[in-house]
This record gives sequence, structure tokens and C-alpha cells, in this order.
Amino acid sequence: MLIQKRRLPEGNIQLFSILPNSLPLRIGTLKWFRHLAVAAAMIFACVCAAGPATAQVATGTLSGTATTTTPQGQSLPVGGVVVKLTGNAPGLPSQTAYTDEKGHYEIQDLPAGAYTLDATIEGFKPVTLKVNITAGQETVQDLQMQLIEIRQKVEVREAAPVVSTKGTVPPTQTLQTKQLLTLPVIQQEFKQELPVTPGVLQIQTGKIYIKGVPESQSMLLVDSMQAVDPVTGAYAIDVPIDAIQSVDVFKAPFGAQYGGFVGGMTSVQLKPPPYSWGWTMHDMNPSIRGKAGHLVGFSRATPRIYFGGPLLKNKVNFAESFLYEMRKPDVRGLAWPNDERKIQGYNSISQFQFLLSPQHVASLHVNLFPRRYQWANLNALIPRPATADLGQKGFSIDGSDTYQFKSGGILRTIFNYTRMDTYGHGHGPEAMLLTPTGIGGNYFNTWLRNSHQEEGQAIYTFPTRQWAGNHELLTGVDVIHRDFTGSSESHPVLMLRSDGTPAERIDFSGPAHLSANDTGAAAFGQDHWIFNNRLAATIGLRYFGETNGNAVNIAPRLAVVYALDQSAKTVLQAGIGMFYDRTPLLASSFADNPMRILTPLDLTGSPLAPPVTYLNECSRMSSSGTPVLTDCSDLGSSPRNVTWRAQISHRFSSKVSAKVSTLYSNTSRLFVINPIVQPNGTGVLLLANRGASRYHEYEFTVDYRAGENADLSMSYVRSNSRGDLNTTDNIFVPLEVPVIRPDMYANLPSDIPNRLSGFGLFKLPWGITLSPSVDLHSGFPYSNVDVLHNYVGEPNTERYPIYFSLNWRVYKDLPLPFHLHPGHKFRFGIYSIDTTGRQNPTAVYNNITSPLFGQFTGLEKRINGIVIEFSQ
Repeated sequence: MLIQKRRLPEGNIQLFSILPNSLPLRIGTLKWFRHLAVAAAMIFACVCAAGPATAQVATGTLSGTATTTTPQGQSLPVGGVVVKLTGNAPGLPSQTAYTDEKGHYEIQDLPAGAYTLDATIEGFKPVTLKVNITAGQETVQDLQMQLIEIRQKVEVREAAPVVSTKGTVPPTQTLQTKQLLTLPVIQQEFKQELPVTPGVLQIQTGKIYIKGVPESQSMLLVDSMQAVDPVTGAYAIDVPIDAIQSVDVFKAPFGAQYGGFVGGMTSVQLKPPPYSWGWTMHDMNPSIRGKAGHLVGFSRATPRIYFGGPLLKNKVNFAESFLYEMRKPDVRGLAWPNDERKIQGYNSISQFQFLLSPQHVASLHVNLFPRRYQWANLNALIPRPATADLGQKGFSIDGSDTYQFKSGGILRTIFNYTRMDTYGHGHGPEAMLLTPTGIGGNYFNTWLRNSHQEEGQAIYTFPTRQWAGNHELLTGVDVIHRDFTGSSESHPVLMLRSDGTPAERIDFSGPAHLSANDTGAAAFGQDHWIFNNRLAATIGLRYFGETNGNAVNIAPRLAVVYALDQSAKTVLQAGIGMFYDRTPLLASSFADNPMRILTPLDLTGSPLAPPVTYLNECSRMSSSGTPVLTDCSDLGSSPRNVTWRAQISHRFSSKVSAKVSTLYSNTSRLFVINPIVQPNGTGVLLLANRGASRYHEYEFTVDYRAGENADLSMSYVRSNSRGDLNTTDNIFVPLEVPVIRPDMYANLPSDIPNRLSGFGLFKLPWGITLSPSVDLHSGFPYSNVDVLHNYVGEPNTERYPIYFSLNWRVYKDLPLPFHLHPGHKFRFGIYSIDTTGRQNPTAVYNNITSPLFGQFTGLEKRINGIVIEFSQ
């Protein structure tokens, strides 16, 4: 694909010319990149052919029939059996299917490897089997279901199911392909669908919070590789949902192979390329915007296409998923046409799968993800001139290799290279004006970051050992290097009184050149010990060290699962573990940022006192205090977290189950920034590792699943989230804040004491499918400030009104005429976001000197749309 820069008539959309002049995307660069990608694929294939190297597992199919035998010896099919397949090695997904009225089930696109199969249905004994999936083949596993006999005497019963298949570290939520494609959201991106998970929240700024902390303190894995912004840790690398097989969200991933975060973890498993050619198209209809009875252009165009098949039969498979995005979300409270933000970009992921032998499979992925956000922080109190533009361009190349030895051991090696260039800037050179009624002037900061990340990982899963039970052992190593160079430049910020006179001025020293790098290494080992059919434990230990943080961090993990009854209807799961985050590169480069110079002003704008210059310095807590470091590039500390979780689940029937859980998370050694005025009148903006946060929740979830006809999950979460407010991600991500207040330990932006949420999928008469979701929770917290934007009272104790949103999507699949597209379907439907029209506010006048103090604005509105899609 060539991306060309064109001159278009004013008012037209300039497709793909989405990057600023400071980040040109040249045709020559693209040609070079295309040649590089082809060469890398050839080299990678040759290396893999020579022996074990690095991959996504090739896939096979599992099918079978569930039957039962009557006392007369007649064999009858059993429909409605829940067939759950659980991978026995890292990287293998969990899948669930249901038998039809003929007792048949089938699960396709399963990565090769060893699995445990659980088959359950009310009135029959559970069945647990071990199955092995072979690449390119169909494995047939029939199920013989036995009726439960009720006797009045004590007898020896058949062994209970292996409860370890329920897992000692289950994900909080798993979203399969069907759910990803049908959940009612404004934009079908996996990041937008994460908040359906209990304990995952998206606040008004768009940030995702997991386990009470922002996404930059959590981790995103795509096929086991880290896929976050190397500098900020944000979930900035997107993946088209058509390429996704499943998304697992963990609030407490106690597996020893996981690290580099103190929050939660999101694991994305990609679909393997198909064995036969096919294609799908989604969101092919653009949305048209009207104003005052007239059409004024497009508000949204997000077409997606997915296609793939064999390049060399039984040797090389290929898949391509492409998303183009142009959205213009409008903001209530502003006048048209200055009420629109604009998001434009595309996302492409190309997958190559090399079937080297039935035991040896390799893969290569190339991901492109440029995107631009115009007027990114636009809201009712921040008009366009005062907003900032954000953008990114970049690519990642990663590959993996999986080899199964004759002994049954599996070696999986992975490599990744990511380049990401990001920028942010305002819309002019004027001073930024902070007034009691909103923000004026131009956004004050311009920054540019060019980053790279390289990662290599190897995991070996041993054959099952037997000693006092069964032992499933694994060990591995992980090495990752991150670096960036960039710049930051700021112009003045003025704080105004309610009468328009200046109260304080913030100036900045000249342009700053930023750079930082960090290399981390980890080694880990784990034993999943199955004591018997009712008790299992996972015991793990992880070492982590980095050049910018602690050289030695030891993270022990322990999780157990125990069935309270022979039928495993009631299961207890519990775990505790220690986690270490990567040192933020923004902290390592903190001292190089422009210095802030604060000058108090009288009513005429003249200085009331000499200006105070704040030097950027770093310190590290120790037994002797917090001495100032000579260099921020060696902070010698890594954020640390301890999390414990306990859960009890009960299966009332084959359709209804429930779980109750509690989780406690305590994070320390976070890097926070605090302005300090010393006795001699000089100022210091001090970055230190003294920050902390705490999160505690109780969760109650009920699941109803009636095969393919109905699927509903409802959750209630009671939680509390508190911590230091001036962490590096809150100060710099996604935009640097104009005023840095004294740090305080208070409610975090994610503190939502009560939340009820749910989603489902229902088959209605006439082949219609309904997918609803609901979200009801306490109002978001906010703080009151004075004329100098200092906190008035304790921060984040005020709250927005209670939030409520009811969304739904309804559609019908129609087969296309055979002579047009055999086997393809046309999907037509409608969707509605915030159906009830509840006007959830997005902004508040929180300055106590404002004549509008305490009033809410920026009210959300209902959004309706049409669904037009083609699928195979």
C-alpha cells in the first residue's frame, strides 16, 4: 500500500495524510519497510526450518458426539452438554462449545498442543479427558455420558473430575470472537470492550483502569508479547478485532511467566490464519451527520476487512486484517462546527504461519498502527484552540516458534521488535489561560518521542511428571530492551481571576532534549501440582532485574484450587503473589524536562514576589532518608505490588453458575512528582519512589448460559481505590498537565464504590440476535480548586451524578445467493448507545471562584446506527 500526500479542496477529507510535518511518512521509507518485511519473513522461515526457533501454534479441529446408553443398551445422543477445553501450556486458549440436538460438537482453529476436556450437564456424571490437538488434522473425541444413580446405601463412586482444569489463576473475563464482534460499543475495538469486565473502568478522559490503577501500570500481551507504548506503558498498539480469537482480562495473574506490571493484565490471542481462503467485511456503511435539517458530512467511517488462506498448501498460511478509522465524535456544550474531535488512522496486521512439521510450527506478524487525534482533549470547558493534537506512527514485527519434542516437552521461543513515534502539540503560540470558567489560549506543551523496544522470550513446558500426584512444570527467560529520544518545549501558562486579571504565571526554560533506555531480564519457574482430583496448586517464582531499577527483584506466587464436593459444583480458588513493574522511561528522563518558573502577580499583572524556579531532581528512599540522586537514569527502584484474591464459585445447573470473590492489591515504590519550596526560597520539583496505591474489591457475578440461544453475565462490584495522585502517568500521560499541585494520597480517579454491569447475547425468533449491555455505577470523583488551581479540601471527594448507560445491538444474518458468494452471509442490524438518553455529564465547573461553580456540563447523548456486514 502506498500512502501519498495530496492537496485536496478545502473541506474534503485527506485520507492517510494523518501525520504532522514533524513526523513525515515517506514513500521511500515504506518501500524500504516492505522489502525489510519480505526479507525478514524469508530469513525467519529458513531459521525455523533448521530447527527449534520461535511461533503461534498451528491449528487443528476437535469434534465428537456425546451419547448415553439406556439400560436396554440403546445409544442416544445428548444435547446441551457444555464442552470446555482448557490449554495445558502457556499460550493455549480456553474454548467452550455446546452439543446440538444430535449430540455433536466442534471446536475449530485450536492451536496444536495438549488440552484438558471437561464435559458437564445436569443429571449426568462429569467427564474429564486429556486430548492432544495436531496441526492440520481433525481430532475426534466422542463423549460417553453416564446418568447419575441415586442410591440409599454407601458405595464407591466414580472419580470426580480433575478440578485443576478450572485453573488456579482464571481470568476475570474472557471475550471470545462472537462477543467481540457483537458487543454494543461506539467503536468495535478490543480496548473499548474491556470495561464490560468487572473491575475494569474507563473514565471520562478515555483512560482504562484495571484493579484501580491506569493502563500504563498494567500490561497488554498480544500472543504473549508485550504490546504497550515503550515510553508510557499505555495500551497504544491496537489490533483489529477480526484478527482476535479471544481476550482474557486478569486482575490477578499468578502465573510465574507474567511480569512487568503492578496492575492487571490483558492477554490477546490472535486467530491463526485459516487453512482455506475466505474473507469477511464489517462496518461497511459510513455514518452521515446532519445539523439543522442539513447534511454536513460524515461522522464516522470504520470499514474492516479480513481475508486469508494458504499460500502454499499445508506449508504456509496467510491472513490480513485491516481497519480504516475516521471518526468525528461531537461534544455536547459546544457550538457546531467547533464541537467535533477527529480521529483518523488505520491498523493492519499481516500474519504468516509456517507449518514445518506436525511437531514444529512458526509464525511471523507485521503490525502497522498510525493514528492521529485532532483536538484530543476537547470538552465543554476546553474549546478547540486550547486543545492538543496527538498522533503516533509505528510498526511491530514479531515471530514465534513452537516445537514439541518426542518426550512431550514443548519449547516456545518468541521475538519482537517495535518502533513507535509519538507527538503532541497545541494550536498556536499564545499563552494557555486557566480561568474559573474553563481553559483558553493555546495548549502549552509540544513534545516528540521516538521509541524502540526489543523482546526475546523462551518457555519450556516439561512433560507431565508423576510424584505424589501430577506435576506440570515450566521454566523460561524473558529479556526486553526499551529506549527513546525526544524533545519537550513549553510556552507560558496564565492563571486568571474571575474578573480576568492574572493571578500567577508559569514560564518554562528553553527546549529540552530527552532520552532514556532500560534493559530488563527475567527468569521464572512454575509447578502446577495436581494432588488429586479435587486439589491442585500452582507454585511459582520469578526473578526480575533492570538497569534503571532494582537489579534483583524476587516475586513468589502461589495459587490453589479445591473442589468442596465430589461433583466439583462448588470450587474454591485463592492466590497471592508479588509483582514488579518496569521503571517508567518518563521517570528516567525526568531531570531533562524544561524547568518551571512560577511568578505570583497582582491585579495589574506585576510580580508580587520574586519568581521561583523549580529544579527537576530525583531521589530514592533509603534507610537514611531520601537523598537526591546525581542522575535520574539510574533510579535503583522498581514499583512493587502484592495482590491476594479468593473466589468461591458454584454451579447450580448446566445453565446457571455464580461466583463471589474478594481481592486486595497494595502497590508501593511508585514514582511521584512533588513541588517543594525550600527555606532559602528556591524550588525543587522532586521525583521520588515514595508513591503508593491500594485497591480492595468484592465481586458477585451470575452467569446464565443456555447453549447458543442465550448467554448473560451480570456483576456487582463494591470497591475502594486510593493512592498518590502525582504519579508520572497522571502528570505526563496522555498530556502533560499545566499545573503540578502538591502530591496527596486520596481517592483515585477510578474510585467507584458501587457498580452493576452486565452483557449478553440472545437468539430471538425469526433468526434475530440481540446483544445488550448495561452499566450503572457511582459518579466519577473530582476535586474542587481555587484560583491558583490548588485543591480545596480533600481531593476527589466530590462526585459526578450516578452514571447509567443502556446499550444494545440487534441484527439478522441472511445467506447470500449461492451464485454470488457461496457460504457467505449478509448481516443487517441496528444499534443504540445510551438508549435511555440519560445525560451523563463529562465536565464540571470545579473552581470555587466561578459564577457557575458546582454545575455539570458536557452531557452525553444517545447514539444510533446501522449494522451492515459480510461474513463467511
